[in-house]
Amino acid sequence: MRPQHSTTIVLHRVNYGEADKIVTLLTKDGNKLSAIAKGVRKPKSRLTASVELFCVCDISYVQGRGGMATLTGAKIKQQYGGFLANYEKVQYAYDVIKAVNSLTEQNAGAEHFAVLCDLYLGLEQPHAPLEVLWAWVRLLQLHGRGIQLNKQSNGEPFLDNAKYYFDIENAGFFAAVSGNFMPEHIKLLRLLYKYPPSKLVGVANANNYAQDLIAPIKQFALSAT
Repeated sequence: MRPQHSTTIVLHRVNYGEADKIVTLLTKDGNKLSAIAKGVRKPKSRLTASVELFCVCDISYVQGRGGMATLTGAKIKQQYGGFLANYEKVQYAYDVIKAVNSLTEQNAGAEHFAVLCDLYLGLEQPHAPLEVLWAWVRLLQLHGRGIQLNKQSNGEPFLDNAKYYFDIENAGFFAAVSGNFMPEHIKLLRLLYKYPPSKLVGVANANNYAQDLIAPIKQFALSAT
């Protein structure tokens, strides 16, 4: 059978047998591919690149009849290694990769590939929390899940001097004396729905507000799985 070629990102990998790995790959055109990398856990395997995280890789493979492909070659096209020494950033990347894998079907769409590439590049920037929050917002957009940002989740208007909780069940914010979000957090989310992080680095305390919002927005995004 003639080998096929694709540009991919690793979404998931698991050891198989004594020296193999089974990987789930996202192709540049947005398809998910399950493949076995035979002997990849052996020293000097020529397939090592095919199972590396946080990189874009050009692969060749033979498609099997049962749906599982067999990798025959791999070469790293783009390596994003500038954040690997930072545990928090690595965990951010893992979380988004897992979400893309769990939220998508076989034809995921090329936009998911772009989200991961942008995230990997963004994690190497000083404004990484903005980049991470933007990745979660993009996933929400791609899956048709909006957050109510024009009024509170109970229908009341926002107040400039109030504090807010994020209401996951109703996809919005509501005022509470002991709330942990300020109007500035909500304003930042509005901006991220319109502009990429590079346009918002000059917003006062944007990185800090983004850091506060990552966990609840991630939880909301994963509540659909």
